[in-house]
Amino acid sequence: MNVFYFNNGRNRRMVFHAVRLLIMLTYLVVTNARAADNSPTADQPSEIRQWVERLGSDEFAERQQAERELTELGSAAFDVLFNAVDHPDTEVRLKSQYLLRSIPIPWSDAKTAESVAIIMADYGDEMLAVKRESTIYELSQVKPFVDALPALARIARFEPEDRLAKLAALTMITNTNMDELPDASAMAEQLLAEVAPSQRPSAVWVHTYANYLQSPTANLHAWNEVIDAELAVLQEWPDRDTRQIVRDLVRWYADVLDNAGQRQEALVAMRKSVGIQKNDADDLMETLQWLLERDAWEMIDELAMKYASVFDYTPLLRYLHAESYLRRGNDELAQQTAKAAADFDSPNAAYTLSEAAITLQSMQLRHWAKSAYRAIIDNEQDASWLSLRAEILLAELCFDWREFQEAGDTYQILVDKLERPEVLALMEDLGGGTITDTSRGKEGVLSMLHLSRALQYREGADVQREHQHLRLAYQHDAENADILIAVYRATQPDDDWKAWATDIVSVQLKIFDEQLKAAKIRFQAAANDENRALLAQANNQYAWLASNTIGDYQKALAASLDSLRLRPDSSAYLDTLGRCYYAVGQLEEAVQTQQRAVELDPAVGAIRHQLEVFEAALEAAKKNSATE
Repeated sequence: MNVFYFNNGRNRRMVFHAVRLLIMLTYLVVTNARAADNSPTADQPSEIRQWVERLGSDEFAERQQAERELTELGSAAFDVLFNAVDHPDTEVRLKSQYLLRSIPIPWSDAKTAESVAIIMADYGDEMLAVKRESTIYELSQVKPFVDALPALARIARFEPEDRLAKLAALTMITNTNMDELPDASAMAEQLLAEVAPSQRPSAVWVHTYANYLQSPTANLHAWNEVIDAELAVLQEWPDRDTRQIVRDLVRWYADVLDNAGQRQEALVAMRKSVGIQKNDADDLMETLQWLLERDAWEMIDELAMKYASVFDYTPLLRYLHAESYLRRGNDELAQQTAKAAADFDSPNAAYTLSEAAITLQSMQLRHWAKSAYRAIIDNEQDASWLSLRAEILLAELCFDWREFQEAGDTYQILVDKLERPEVLALMEDLGGGTITDTSRGKEGVLSMLHLSRALQYREGADVQREHQHLRLAYQHDAENADILIAVYRATQPDDDWKAWATDIVSVQLKIFDEQLKAAKIRFQAAANDENRALLAQANNQYAWLASNTIGDYQKALAASLDSLRLRPDSSAYLDTLGRCYYAVGQLEEAVQTQQRAVELDPAVGAIRHQLEVFEAALEAAKKNSATE
């Protein structure tokens, strides 16, 4: 019998507390569920316990004195107050909760790193929970991260809210790189000093982690005790707000076990993590991704069976399940599962499949993204906004990954549809993708059709057709930088072609330069977000065309750097900067910049392709240098 599900509420609580007490005595782990009688432990100072009890006194003066004394005691009274928040006396319970949030806690000391002390300066002080959570995130970004560990431990010890205290402990545990710790043993001692003698669960996490730092192998399996105690609490109270934090702790532990070569133990931990899974499509998607990365095929199948009803109305989950079959070499089941996703039937099927395709694309699963786009196109008998959008996005996806024939074929289907006035009218509301200029209607689609065909024939060494389609692409869009670059790089250009290419590129560079000057004037007049974005774009478009053709490469580099000062960490602008470094011969900088672009946007094929070009050039340069 499962002792946690007696019908009688009082008996259920008594049995749970008996289990909790056994866990505490055996493993030194305390959960947030307090003992039913709230009796103080022997190591709590009796004087503080007495003051806490007096918070419920019938005498007003005595209650006031108790509050003053506990406030003056500050952090020394925290543990006793924390254990009193479930006190049977309502007055004691409410006052304890109030004092926990108002007693002064020294969040920094003389040993605290300056950068950390600045972050922690206003922690507490009636700060809202969302701001305290933001502070924990700020600590996770501290460099070196080791400087933030004592502060995170202190939050785990003294933060009144259980969720935030555990979040601080989890942040410490999951972000620490043990190879970067100058002295793991000394840090462990410091962490133990921060949380001792507290036995609240978040402090126990820190205590367990400190022991793990001192001896990872010997203390690795101590995490089972911590995790099982937390899972027992979640089993009793499934709606607790610490579910995701506990899940992430279990996932971290599973990865540690897996990296230590303990695959079977890791699978046990993974199963524990899946055991607290919510019946929610978004949560299931995130879990499936996590399991896919760890080749946990059996658990993926179990999830698909257990939550079949959710999978049935969520094509994205079906596609992820199909991906798991594909990775384990079962192509037949992969295709069957993907077909079930594509055949999804509901009034909003096209929209749901469209969202699934975009997500799959961002997850670098473009084969399934293409399947979803095609399903939308095939299922929508009449042209619709969603089917047009699917055709545009499918064509762009193929073009981005240099599948030029498929891109051209898809654009051709769209061009044929645009012969109908009602379909052309839909194009105005499309919004477009990232490559196709749908604001120009049919002309924008035609330009991409011919550019796709030109690059297709370039790969097939059909120079005549390549040139023919490049001219057609230019006729439909003379301002498209990628078309101009393709013209400039045409295969086997004769003198007339070279002169024409140089002329049209020069004209557009002048136009881009004038647009850049105008954007600078606008930004100087009004440095708002809109003008900032326009100036960044103007810098980028000039730098991209110039660095790929006949422009001033140093000027292009400066413009590209300016664009990133205006919009830091834009993968598209980093892609341009990489090309600028390549153009001026700074190959190492080109590779480093492009690697960052790929890191920010790994699903973009053009960015990845350019990285391959730069890496090959750098490798060739190194070989040439070695032979000289």
